[in-house]
Amino acid sequence: MEEKISQNHQNLFQSRSSSKEFLLSKAELRPWRKTEKKKEERKKDVLNKLFPGMQSGESFSEHAVKLLSSYLAFGAIIVRIDNMNEREESQKQANIDKVLSDTARAIDDICRTGNGFWGRMDRFLFGCYFPDKNASSCLKLAVKLKKSLESKQRAQSPLLAAELASELKTDTIPCDRRFPDACSGDLQYLGKETVTTGVAAYPAFSYRKQEIIGNAGKALDHADYFGPGSIVTFDAVSLNISGDKLYQDGDIEGAIKEFKTALLFDPDNVNVHNSLGVCYGVLEDFPKAIREFKECIRLLPKEVMPLYNAGLIYQLTGKKEKALKHFQKAGKLGEELFEIYFQTGKLLLELGKSEEGREYLEKALKLKPESSVALFYLGESFAATGMMDEAEAAYEQAIKINPNDAASLSSLSLLYDQKDKNRDISLAFSLQSVEIAPDNGLYRQRLGKLYMKRDLPKEALREFKKAEKLNCESCHYIQMIQSGKYKE
Repeated sequence: MEEKISQNHQNLFQSRSSSKEFLLSKAELRPWRKTEKKKEERKKDVLNKLFPGMQSGESFSEHAVKLLSSYLAFGAIIVRIDNMNEREESQKQANIDKVLSDTARAIDDICRTGNGFWGRMDRFLFGCYFPDKNASSCLKLAVKLKKSLESKQRAQSPLLAAELASELKTDTIPCDRRFPDACSGDLQYLGKETVTTGVAAYPAFSYRKQEIIGNAGKALDHADYFGPGSIVTFDAVSLNISGDKLYQDGDIEGAIKEFKTALLFDPDNVNVHNSLGVCYGVLEDFPKAIREFKECIRLLPKEVMPLYNAGLIYQLTGKKEKALKHFQKAGKLGEELFEIYFQTGKLLLELGKSEEGREYLEKALKLKPESSVALFYLGESFAATGMMDEAEAAYEQAIKINPNDAASLSSLSLLYDQKDKNRDISLAFSLQSVEIAPDNGLYRQRLGKLYMKRDLPKEALREFKKAEKLNCESCHYIQMIQSGKYKE
């Protein structure tokens, strides 16, 4: 059982799929960051012909910083034409150029209206700056841009459709207007282009001017949660999403920085406090983790995940009664979650309440029958109450699901030996458990006992010494072998 606790410690918060635990989206976060196009590509690009003085990539960013140096406030917008990378594979270049030019013209019009300037950050990604504008003003400009493009598409669609019909040498448009999704080829995209937009503004806490376009990019990632055509202003949720991405990339310190900044925007955001607590938990800074989870519980007492996460921290710090209290509180909130049932059952087992723990483990297995770890602990609960046949069946099922389940292999080996059956398999399972988990002292001690029973003192002594080094008390067995009394 000891190694399972260790594994739980190592895997703390590593799999986070519930939005209530951590604001996480399965949607792909599209890249918005600046790239510089090659000279030969720029020459062929339709926008370089339409706007010869257009800045792009790093040069646009540097140009923007210079222009904004004297302004105390400004807004920034990032605009992305949606789904264009996929469309390039099936669309004619003329159609792609049409979408690009229409979008760029609309952006240029908006910038002229709002006394702003714009440039290109990537092939289908544009950045805009508006001196002396705040986030609210920029949001209105983004909505105006969206409406402008939509109205332009409605006006142009019949004409473009007629042109395509002419190219196809037919007098009719080969699709049902009532069901545009049924169209094929180029026609299916007419009037369906959308832009997704992220908005940010300066000043914003400690952010420097050159970082504001990055905040607009984080708002763009945030907008992806709502689908193509969405507009989002940079806020605490944007930072929570950004922090989650850093967390998934393994940059825990970077994630913590994002979450702390998010709390400047929204001090009472439960998701952010929970996210911050998760990071501190991974770093094993348990006092700070508990502080964040307690704040979540104070703000939202009936939220499941902060209670569950606090329970995990208390469990890892040896405060088992407190941990159990939090797990049981979380379980009473009405949500049937495998993790809560499993952790409650496991903890009850550790506290010597095997039968009560078994009830929770069985509930957990109803939700996730293929969990080998839950089956292992179910086997432990049966073994603790003398139900050896049931324990054997649970261990065997766990190994069937996961042949590399070292804990179940070791426990089943011990059980086979106690029942004096499958002696060869018992030794093989014990050896396999040690191969899978060589740093587990308990497994090595069990293997040593099997060697003793088989009159193999040299092999037994080797395993007991290793077990002792791994903090599994084995001095008694070592002395028995060294004194020659191991057969007694």
